[in-house]
Amino acid sequence: MPTKTKFNPKQLKKLKQLADHLSVYLDGKQLYLAYQTDAKGDVTTYLYTRISQEQYELLKQGEFDLFDIFSEATDAVHVVAFHAEQATPLLFSANPKSIGVELLPPPGTFLPPQA
Repeated sequence: MPTKTKFNPKQLKKLKQLADHLSVYLDGKQLYLAYQTDAKGDVTTYLYTRISQEQYELLKQGEFDLFDIFSEATDAVHVVAFHAEQATPLLFSANPKSIGVELLPPPGTFLPPQA
């Protein structure tokens, strides 16, 4: 069962853009992986989940399936919808198993190795 975390996407600092729809953010010492799952009109939706330093390193080496990171997260997956005309995003946190597969990266999605 996911642990409860206080999550505020507006307080995160971008650490690195890994791909077009994938970034790593920092909240203090905690890493978050953000995946842009949808963009329609003025609304862009992201999934965020906490990752460890080890997971981050494996991800950069192309050895961690993006689908697994979100579907098997040990913490909540945060679904965040940013609307261009609203200051506060719509946010809900969910158990990873309850996130629809259509929102997740396709199974077998790996990043190319990075520096």
